[in-house]
Amino acid sequence: MRPEPSFAPAPMPGPARPARRAPSPASGTGLAVEWLTPGALAPGEQARWARLSERSPESNVFALDWFMGAALHHCTGKQRVRLAVVRQADGEWLGALPLALAVRIGRTPVPHWLSWRATNQFLGGPLVASGGEEAFWRALLGALDTRPGAGLALMCEGLAADETATLALLSTVAEDGRRSWIPRRTDRPARLGRGDTGTADGAASPALRKARARLSSLERRLARDLGEVRVELHPLDRDPEDWIARFLDLERAGWKGRGGSALACEPCNAALFRKTIREGHRRGHARLASLAAGGRVLAMTSWFECGGRAFGFKMAHEESARRHAPGRLLMRAVAEELADPALAFDTCAGEGAPADPFWPDRRQVIDCVVAIGSPARRGVLAGAMGSAALWRGLSRP
Repeated sequence: MRPEPSFAPAPMPGPARPARRAPSPASGTGLAVEWLTPGALAPGEQARWARLSERSPESNVFALDWFMGAALHHCTGKQRVRLAVVRQADGEWLGALPLALAVRIGRTPVPHWLSWRATNQFLGGPLVASGGEEAFWRALLGALDTRPGAGLALMCEGLAADETATLALLSTVAEDGRRSWIPRRTDRPARLGRGDTGTADGAASPALRKARARLSSLERRLARDLGEVRVELHPLDRDPEDWIARFLDLERAGWKGRGGSALACEPCNAALFRKTIREGHRRGHARLASLAAGGRVLAMTSWFECGGRAFGFKMAHEESARRHAPGRLLMRAVAEELADPALAFDTCAGEGAPADPFWPDRRQVIDCVVAIGSPARRGVLAGAMGSAALWRGLSRP
């Protein structure tokens, strides 16, 4: 369960200016904002979405057209989600962000436009052409100012604090003098491109040396008890269907299956997993690995690589072998596979994930609430957010 929002004000790079309406996106910029139905995109629009992904090398994998398209197809349920598209004068997409109307922020009644993502999309945020981040946010916020509907705010969940699009949002909000809040801020294990040692001088950290020694001992014990230990990286030229089926069965056989949270327990989640692994594998982005002992598969994991960064996805392990820590043994192998210092790795671990010596850094992830609409609307929003903060005994500057 998520902690209650703290409603901290978003950082302001410079002194705040009086609130002003953002200019109309169609006024002097050559940009227009359109609200498209994801399931009814014409082939030409789907092609523009795909070309936008090619122009967005810094975007996270979960925002790319082939991943987000699959999520929208399989996981929206009864939600009414629209794809907010900022279109250039030549018809190409500058950026896209799925939005849905939501009614609460934490326990506080605040109708707002929420950036939509599926349960198994571990980062949020828009897909934006490189270099167009500020223009995208100005156009989208301007459109929401003009036609906010029932929403008092735009809320973007799961933004990586170091992504260019996130920095552009915070900068644009500050420059426009908009009120904004950070209702949630968390971090998770990662490697931010420094290598796998955990120290600046290249020497293995004490925690990493200890973890390696312990896992080496467990690996020897596993080999003695069950047979030869092997780690296999699924070849890119081999069909992934058998790997997918085995992973779903392995995960469902464990505690996630008993608790109803395994992918196979929800048809939409299983379908998203199958589709994104297939498509990611076809495109050369998905990496699939397994650890076996004596020919018996004990742990499996997957991750994606694109844009010079890797993103952890799903892992499962055999519970009967948990004393041998097969999941940790496999993660050690993944860390060694990704030892290239240029390839950053976001574990995409859940909130509250402890420190991990194989991933010695922490990547910060935030939610951001931004005021939209008329001054009156912004005043109502500020009152609601302020009341929530006061109720929780939190101070605001």
